[in-house]
Parts: sequence; C-alpha cells; structure tokens
Amino acid sequence: MPPINDIFKLKASDPITLEEGGEAAANLALDAAEQINAGSVQGVVYDESAQPIEGATVKLLNEDLEPLFHTVTDSNGQYSFFDIPDGSYYVTATFDGYIAANPLLVEVEGEIVEQDITLSVDEKAGQAKIYGTVTEDGTGTPIEGAVVLLYLDPGGGADYQFVSGTVTIEDGEYVFENLDNPATYQLRVYRPGYFTSDYFEIEADAGEIYQQLVQLVPDQNAGAGTISGVITEDDGTTPIPNAFVGLYSATGGAAEELIMVTYTNDEGFYLFVGVEEGDYIIKAKASETTV
Repeated sequence: MPPINDIFKLKASDPITLEEGGEAAANLALDAAEQINAGSVQGVVYDESAQPIEGATVKLLNEDLEPLFHTVTDSNGQYSFFDIPDGSYYVTATFDGYIAANPLLVEVEGEIVEQDITLSVDEKAGQAKIYGTVTEDGTGTPIEGAVVLLYLDPGGGADYQFVSGTVTIEDGEYVFENLDNPATYQLRVYRPGYFTSDYFEIEADAGEIYQQLVQLVPDQNAGAGTISGVITEDDGTTPIPNAFVGLYSATGGAAEELIMVTYTNDEGFYLFVGVEEGDYIIKAKASETTV
C-alpha cells in the first residue's frame, strides 16, 4: 500500500446550535498541510533457528551511530519505527542471552523499509561474574592499584587453584568475568601499605553476578624497614644461637640509644622489623650461665 499523505490539515468549525427542524451551514476553508517526506522502518527479530523473539529491544540510530529511538518486539518478534524522515539510518537489536546485532544500514525514502534482524546466542551468558570495590577501612576511600586474586576450589579436598588476578582502578573497582560455574571461589586482596585481606568464599551459579566488597586495614608500619643478619663465632662460619642482638639508634650524631632487642635462632639469624628511616648500629654478644 502506498503512503497516505495529508493534503489539507484537519480543521474544526465553530460550535453549531441546531433548533428542532432547523437548518445550519458549516463552511470550512482548509489550510494546506505541510508535506513531510517520511517513511517507516519495520521488521522481525529472529534467533538463529529463524524463530521470532518476543521482547527484544530494537534501536534506531542515525548515520553517526547515535541513538534516536528504541522499541520492543511484540509476540511475533515484530518491531516498527514510524514517521522517520528521509535519510540513512542503522538498526540493531539485543535480548537477554544473545549478542547485540551489528548495526544494519537502512535507507529511508518516504516508504516502508523492511529490515529483519537475526540474533546469535551469547555463549558467555551462562558464565558467572564477580565484581566489587576495595576501600580503606574506617574512611571508605577507594584504593587504586590493589591486587585482587581469585582461586578455584577443584573439589575432592585438593588445594585451591589460582584462576586469575586483576588490579583495581581509580574508584577501587575490580571485576572477574567468564567464570566456570557452578563452582566455589576464594578471593583475596593485597596492597602495599595495607594488611592483606582475609579469604572471601563465593558460591557461583550459572549466569549470576556476585558483588564482594573488600575493606583493607592500613598497616601503620608499612613505611618501616627491616634489619637482619647472622651472628657467628670469630671463624665467620659457626653460628651462635641465642645470642643477644641490640639495635641502637645513631641518627644525627646523637648518643647511641638501645631501641630494640632480639636473640638469634639456632642458625644464628636475627631480624628486626618495623624499623623507621635512620642510622643504626647493631651490637651482639653471647653469654652463658655458670654455677
């Protein structure tokens, strides 16, 4: 059927009061209608087996792929866009469990343009996703650059297996996608300057999206260093166990001050942690109890 275009605009007369058996006249001078060169775009959205898809979202875009309108298919998979001015457009569609169709070019020239669309199944639609944000405990400040590690429970009592790792962005967000399911996962987060998080266990089912928020506690000693070594006899090789080891501050030429004490292990090894920036001296000796 060819398009029907108005020639004259619809116009109403003034109110008419007609007495019983009376006569009345109502003459109208119609104004010319603006001529609009417009057409329509319509079609059917199918799946790969040529079955129509009800409830699919169809979008009409301009030639720069900017969205103009959208609609939803009916029970027969049909869609329609009306009163579309002449020009070049693109049409695309999507539906849950399917991949969005590549935009299809349609040329509108005052008539009906038929354009069917076929959607392909999204093979990844059934896979689980895990996402969340990492923030600082107490302040809620997003932490950028935190390393998020994901592990999978292989079952049978075996150790968890590393699956993937990612790094949080500026707003502290991370995401893992394309995860096998159903499955049990563990997630852990670390970032220099903070204590490593506990393990978070997640039971993932098909197609589900899981949110795991993580708060990291600042490590007050994160900026501190360590000093370690081995205490031996004068031959330089025989370790001295249970030797006294003192850490002395010698910063700024001040008098030496004993600030930490520890003792060597069976291999003569000692370790001081949480040592602030500065100058230090290590002193050691070994004693024994006599009767």
